[in-house]
Amino acid sequence: MRFIFLVLAAGLSLAAPAAAEPTEAERARLEELRKAADEIDVAAATDENRAGWQRAIDYAKTLYPADHPVVASLESELSLADYFEGDVAGAIARLERLLPLIAAGGAAYEGDVVDSQNALVVMYMKTGRNE
Repeated sequence: MRFIFLVLAAGLSLAAPAAAEPTEAERARLEELRKAADEIDVAAATDENRAGWQRAIDYAKTLYPADHPVVASLESELSLADYFEGDVAGAIARLERLLPLIAAGGAAYEGDVVDSQNALVVMYMKTGRNE
């Protein structure tokens, strides 16, 4: 029995450590990237807007797992670029995929959930979808 306990304990110590939270400086940098992307008019400069959000997403993925609500929320912004490029179906698919990840963040992400839901309503109306 003691052998099994030692083996289990050894296995636990080999597990990957929990991911560290981003530092204040890292969060500030991410916020700068987010603000910069948000300032680019998606309707007037779709490619530049997409590139700005992609920079923020790429940086966020160095700080958080790919399925983290922060990353999902940032990626949801690409749905507007999809929409303005005429890929309404792709925009809808992106938001439908990301909404559960954003919502998993709880109350802190309520605003992001509502924003994504509102965008979906507009996109559903564009396609005649009435769900």
